[in-house]
Amino acid sequence: KRYVLVQAKFPQYSNTQYECLVGLFSDLFHQLLQFIPKSTLLQQMKEKMNSSLPVIVEHVIPELKEHFPDIPKVEQLTALESLTRLRQVICSWVFFSSELLNQKAIIMFIDDLQWGDENSISIINALFALKCPIFFFFAVRDNEIHEKLHVKSLISTLASQNPLRKLILEPLDASSVTRIVGEMTGCSENQIESLAKIVAGKTRGNPFFVIQFVGRLYDEGILNFNVDSQKWEYNIDRINAM
Repeated sequence: KRYVLVQAKFPQYSNTQYECLVGLFSDLFHQLLQFIPKSTLLQQMKEKMNSSLPVIVEHVIPELKEHFPDIPKVEQLTALESLTRLRQVICSWVFFSSELLNQKAIIMFIDDLQWGDENSISIINALFALKCPIFFFFAVRDNEIHEKLHVKSLISTLASQNPLRKLILEPLDASSVTRIVGEMTGCSENQIESLAKIVAGKTRGNPFFVIQFVGRLYDEGILNFNVDSQKWEYNIDRINAM
């Protein structure tokens, strides 16, 4: 395997600072464990990231606290100084990880970029300057970034300084919706075609809404599995009225 994939998403609402980045770099830590014994990895972190380790444990990978119980507390700085330090430490952590992976590519997938906070976006921006094989994939809703200047700035920076390919995800067509509904119900496309047609119209082909809508039909008892006939049953009139 020539790469490792790490992924996380920005929550729309969060009370936890840097929640997306904590998820992303915790995932990277666990990916490293596929190639390096935990005791070896922890020892190398202690030796090579000694001065940065308190910040990593406190702000980047909190689960490491149990492995470094006697680590010094993080020095208190101003908000700007803390952000600068965190940005430097995360860049060091990613570069350190890349070296341990023997230059295997690190693929970072970040979902819902439009909800990214300004500080997290600035940290991601800093990763672009690292001299190691990293590939970024971002999922973003174009219609929700018009007021997020820091997100628009990140995308502009990507477009001007790096090879950038933009993939626009169009709504799913009727046949694709039918396949999704078929997979969710375990039915053939012919058995579920009439239901899928209504679902496609209600959700306008949005894959997330398709899954949510079918789940709602089941939760509200509109879509039921008849054990006796071993078939799914649904009320088209009730669905149309939704």
